Amino acid sequence: MRLFLILAIAHLSYLSSISQINLLPNGGFEELSECPTTFQMIQNPGIELANTWWNCTNLDSMYSGTSDIFNACFDSALMQSARLYFIGNTTPYEGNGFAGIWSYSEPFFSDSQNYFGENISCMLISEVQPTKTYLFSFYISLSEVFANHNLKKLKVAFHNDSIFSPALVTNQFNINSAFPDYEEFDVFEITGLDSVPYDEWIKVETLIHPTKTSNHMAIGTFKSNQLIFEDDEIVYSHNIIFPPLTAQSVYYLIDNISLTEIVDTTSIGDINKAKIKIYPNPFDRFFTINGLDEVDYNIKFYDLSSRLIYETRIKGTNNMQINTEHIHKGAYFLEISTIGGNRILTEKIIK
Repeated sequence: MRLFLILAIAHLSYLSSISQINLLPNGGFEELSECPTTFQMIQNPGIELANTWWNCTNLDSMYSGTSDIFNACFDSALMQSARLYFIGNTTPYEGNGFAGIWSYSEPFFSDSQNYFGENISCMLISEVQPTKTYLFSFYISLSEVFANHNLKKLKVAFHNDSIFSPALVTNQFNINSAFPDYEEFDVFEITGLDSVPYDEWIKVETLIHPTKTSNHMAIGTFKSNQLIFEDDEIVYSHNIIFPPLTAQSVYYLIDNISLTEIVDTTSIGDINKAKIKIYPNPFDRFFTINGLDEVDYNIKFYDLSSRLIYETRIKGTNNMQINTEHIHKGAYFLEISTIGGNRILTEKIIK
């Protein structure tokens, strides 16, 4: 028995260590091919100064987008300009760099209703596969000076094209044919952005269950301003500081993007099921988690398209009963993790 426990703990530690490999290169935007020396370079080439990243927004459109790069390598005058026009008092969540994407402008402002917002992309270190599960996460903050609204969601897309192909850029109606319905894309929603603050970073994450094998990733809205406006996907945040306009605008700052494989969740579950049991499954209104230690846990429900449906924090006890009356009937992935982020169980449950 003692040998089995030692092997089980060793196996779990091994799986945990492997799952921390970030499949996105330069996810913190720390490595630059060169430091911008002018205000213009922040915008163009902008994000493309961050090695392995590029702007993939409406490449031949009058609204071409200029995804931005910010880094501590700026000299004082350039940093002051960036603070005045883009980031306010924001500093990187970690390290020296972060990215900026203008995700929305009022549809009837500057005739921008067909603008898709700025999207950034990179090639993965290794491809994602439909037989595996991944955790996609990043830190986000709202611009203090250039935005007064939030979006209800962004999207992350996985694909096998750099989006530089002429077949994927804008058509005669100024609508980028690559978004949002390009048939080779595997698209997942990132929700819970309604109240992203402008004075701090928050972490958002979603489980990814690919349906295709892909080697590129892009993040953005993949939706025109007009459709975002019509679908009521924008919410008020705070009074805008710059520019002195009343137009609705969303400008997000992004740092530490990560895509990590959750390695062999079945094996992780099997190890923990020696101690932790979830029953009944399927369930009606309540289910019970048996075998939790008396520490704090995060419990998250994801639907099968990897959207985070519900999250709560509990104090672990034996025979912990969970009320799910606010969750619709269906199949979900239940994730239990410690407050420190150590994932101890992922299991499919059915209500």
